[in-house]
Amino acid sequence: WAPFVVTWLVLAIGINLANTIYPGMVGLEQLWGIQLDTKNPLVIDVTAQQWKWTFSYPKQGVTDVSQLVVPEGRTIYFVLRTKDVMHDFWVPAWGEKKDVIPNEVRH
Repeated sequence: WAPFVVTWLVLAIGINLANTIYPGMVGLEQLWGIQLDTKNPLVIDVTAQQWKWTFSYPKQGVTDVSQLVVPEGRTIYFVLRTKDVMHDFWVPAWGEKKDVIPNEVRH
């Protein structure tokens, strides 16, 4: 009777630890991979103006594009400006909103 209880207890603890630790370790590994990529970010200049946004990729020589295109899994460095009034730069999937204010450059 006691060996069954001990075996069942050890097995249950092992399964719970595996379900708790493994996803955390995979997540940390992905975060560490992203951290290493910060040495070579993709720079995107974002310019707000009334009724539209324009995007430029200075290192790639691409200017004034009306659609934001980003590679998956790469660190991005945004340089935010506005030509007229205050705007909000927001990509819902990333969950972060930045205010773009006239005469200021935001990163």
